[in-house]
Amino acid sequence: FEEAEAGLQRKRELHTVLRTRFEETTRRLTAAEAELAALPADSRLPEEKSAEAAGLREKARRLDEEAGALGQKLESDREARGRRQAEEAKIGAFRSEVERWRLLNELIGKQDGGKFQQFAQSLIFEQLIALANRSLRKFTDRYRLVSIEDSPLDFNVIDHYQCDEIRSVRNLSGGESFLVSMSLALALSQTAGEKLRIDTLFLDEGFGTLDEETLSHVLAQIQSLQSEGKLIGIITHVPNIETFVPLQVRLAPAERSGRSRITGPGVSALS
Repeated sequence: FEEAEAGLQRKRELHTVLRTRFEETTRRLTAAEAELAALPADSRLPEEKSAEAAGLREKARRLDEEAGALGQKLESDREARGRRQAEEAKIGAFRSEVERWRLLNELIGKQDGGKFQQFAQSLIFEQLIALANRSLRKFTDRYRLVSIEDSPLDFNVIDHYQCDEIRSVRNLSGGESFLVSMSLALALSQTAGEKLRIDTLFLDEGFGTLDEETLSHVLAQIQSLQSEGKLIGIITHVPNIETFVPLQVRLAPAERSGRSRITGPGVSALS
């Protein structure tokens, strides 16, 4: 495309030069003819007048020939400009096609579609973050999750109690990590899709890392989820939660046998 456009630019410049030379030559020819017609009758000898007139006629003849040659060149240039316009139309069509493929490459980028897959995942991830923040606000107003611009499938945490400091998830405490993980799990259950429902969640430990106020908020939200039809299983060693969970299955070590005993509704065997 660059070579074609450079050639078209050279043709435009040549046309401008030819047009200027043609107009200048025509102007000079007109002036010479006017000068020849305006020769005054004076006292000079006839042969002197004849010599001067012959010189002017010769000058006019040369200018006329030059003007004719330039006129032919301009005509050829007009034909070339017609061909150039056709070439420009082709280049425009090619440019549109190249732009279409460039956009497609920007979206897909790889033969296996990995780049497009990452793009689609980033859209779902943004939705996941939004839903996780909705759940997180029910537990605490301190934190908010934000995706990382340069890494669309990663996120940081904004700490509103620390002047909106952006914190890495690697720097979260145990209790903070538990809240974030639980919010993400709940968000995943909502983004599973219309044909797949996730109504059962198991929360494995993490409750011991929460202070009493946060723990009460979390337990209240779990009760709210249960009222929505979710089945929430809690795996924990925290004794205070026993009064909160109406249905319990206990795992306790059996004395001297090296085995554990499971007790609870529907349990009748050792394991």
